[in-house]
Amino acid sequence: MLLLDNYQLIYDRIDETIATYNKYLLLMENEDHTSVSLAKTLGISQTNVAKKIKQMKKFGLIAGSGRRYWCTGKRVVDTPIGLYRRISKLIVEKPGIERKYQEQAEALGVPYKEIQSAWGYIHYYAHALRSEEVTSNK
Repeated sequence: MLLLDNYQLIYDRIDETIATYNKYLLLMENEDHTSVSLAKTLGISQTNVAKKIKQMKKFGLIAGSGRRYWCTGKRVVDTPIGLYRRISKLIVEKPGIERKYQEQAEALGVPYKEIQSAWGYIHYYAHALRSEEVTSNK
């Protein structure tokens, strides 16, 4: 079981990810971009841009391949990551609901199966946080 403090950290991390995706979308709003142009504009490596592009394509936020990428018009909050954020926030507000997926589904007005699949991503964030703690304690 994850500790309540971890859910707040997960919530914060998801917010950071959403902000990053929104930054990319803002850049692509009026023109197509390449991974090179995004990396240059954002001042980060092409590798980091490629990782974000892969996730954003998976969530249906952007389309394209190879050299050019563009916005699809989908909002970040309407993707699975938006649901992950809502679940984390719900658990911070109602700690007793952590393992009650059906209650989470009802509280958030989403299908039970979406809650189940969202938990995989929440555990991904929790694992990433634990990895950071181990690395920072060395």
